[in-house]
Amino acid sequence: MSQRGCNFSFFGAAFLKSKKGKNQKIEAENKIKQSHIPLFFIGKSIRKLGTSVIIAFLPFYVVDYMGLRPEISSWNVSIFFAGLFLGNIVSSRILDKSQPFKLILLSTIACAFLTLGIIFIVQPIMILLMVGVLGILQELYYSSQNTWQAFIYPIHN
Repeated sequence: MSQRGCNFSFFGAAFLKSKKGKNQKIEAENKIKQSHIPLFFIGKSIRKLGTSVIIAFLPFYVVDYMGLRPEISSWNVSIFFAGLFLGNIVSSRILDKSQPFKLILLSTIACAFLTLGIIFIVQPIMILLMVGVLGILQELYYSSQNTWQAFIYPIHN
């Protein structure tokens, strides 16, 4: 199932569960703060409009505007995926020590500033470094998102 389908089915199941009885509805409302849901979707839209677009067009930007050869520009995407791999390794230790929703907000804000930094910086080494950090933060976001959703809607068999 795609990430988008998982999010919508998650919130739909939480809504249906809260409709079963007054006690369960109060319990569901205590678990999900009303301000967290809009912040979650705002963060998700910033993430999709920022990171996905930057990574897709970064090789073209580096070739056309910075004048680098295409062989070198492809390293940007490779470094992004290396950052995803490193973020996957590191995220479990970070999630054990802090709250997942705070990490969702922190990684979204940091990615927004890194995206702006990638747009305005013209030094190739700095762009490669920012793309690697962007990959780490992207994986930290996805791990935090899944952990947060598991906290506010535990699975009962």
